[in-house]
Amino acid sequence: AVIQNLKNDANEILNKFLYEGKDYSAQLIIDCLNGNSISVLRDLNGLVDEYIAVNHLKIETILSIRGIQKHFLEYMEKDNVYLIDVKKVNASGFGRWCYEQGFKNNTIRTNIQKMKALFRYAEEIEAIPSNPFKFFNERKVYKAETNKQALTKDIMQLFKQFYMRKVSNMGANAEKKFLVVGNEIFACNVFLLCYMFQGLALIDMAKLRLENVDSTRITDEQNKYLVINTKRSKTHKPVPIAVRMDDLTILLITPYLKYMAEHNYLLPILSDNDDTELKVLNKMRYATSAINKNLKKNRR
Repeated sequence: AVIQNLKNDANEILNKFLYEGKDYSAQLIIDCLNGNSISVLRDLNGLVDEYIAVNHLKIETILSIRGIQKHFLEYMEKDNVYLIDVKKVNASGFGRWCYEQGFKNNTIRTNIQKMKALFRYAEEIEAIPSNPFKFFNERKVYKAETNKQALTKDIMQLFKQFYMRKVSNMGANAEKKFLVVGNEIFACNVFLLCYMFQGLALIDMAKLRLENVDSTRITDEQNKYLVINTKRSKTHKPVPIAVRMDDLTILLITPYLKYMAEHNYLLPILSDNDDTELKVLNKMRYATSAINKNLKKNRR
């Protein structure tokens, strides 16, 4: 009798959905039977669209979320899923799937964290009764692994010596190769500039324009300095930088100062024609990939 009553109640809920022309799932009917009725059945693709629109995200973040959305649907083996059908087991299951695909631990953790944020938003707008990713601790399962080491002054001194020999061996062709993003020498130049510019990120160096660099060069009793005024993209805080113009710096930066006088940008990565975030992002992706690849060659 109890089972028959449940069947009757379930059929009544199903008929109500059919009558009103609303989407439904088995889980939604179960939730309605348990008194946890959701007024509108939401799907993942629609949720992602709304989440992006509401939060006014940067294009890098949008592309990252779109990629994670694609991966999660691949894991679920569907083109779309109702939010109500995503369970707690899918949190660990998605992480395990990412691991089996060969994703790095940091990528897996980022994927889970973004899914947590999406479903936390779904919970806030009452599209689901609870966040299935809420209690899954991805940090314990996928610990960060890194081989990064701090650079000492001795290591930097060795790199400078290696760099001077490399430029000397290039002879008269050095300055032309300085301006080719895919070259090994360009990667070395960017690495040294980052060091000289107080750890300025590549995106911030790529955005340095003529207006950011004081070519008059301030001096003290013993040294000359090139002054750079810019802002960090991540924090939007102003960063005044004074670069001491020793022999290495003059050798390194002079070709880029000449380039900047003609093209407005210090480095040949961006241009005035890059008028959209997507154009900037694509060029930065290429430059970052080429630089990292060439630096790894020199490390060996």
